[in-house]
Amino acid sequence: MVGVLVTVELPKELEEKARAAGLLTSEKLAALIEAEVERQRQEAWERLSEAMDKVSASFRAKFGHLTDEEAQAMIDQWLHEVGEKIRDEARDASIQAARETLVKLDALEPKLTEDEIAQV
Repeated sequence: MVGVLVTVELPKELEEKARAAGLLTSEKLAALIEAEVERQRQEAWERLSEAMDKVSASFRAKFGHLTDEEAQAMIDQWLHEVGEKIRDEARDASIQAARETLVKLDALEPKLTEDEIAQV
């Protein structure tokens, strides 16, 4: 157990009723808090379940009922496409960086005058 000091302000009438009902003991308050935590957890689970049902229904409407193998093949294809896109973007970024480097190097390279070119 961990000691936590909680101060609660209650209307006098509610305090009297709660005390008479034995609700202001550490054990009873802990049980009330535990019940509320469980209620909130259950409510969150229900919201998550409802959201998953909507996602599943939307997926089935778009793709139909798939076997595990079909679903895995679809996921693998999506992953492959995303991987290719990432590789293409990385390649394009590398090419662009190389071009920028060449431009910088070109700017640093001394230029020959027409006379110097004629002497070569």
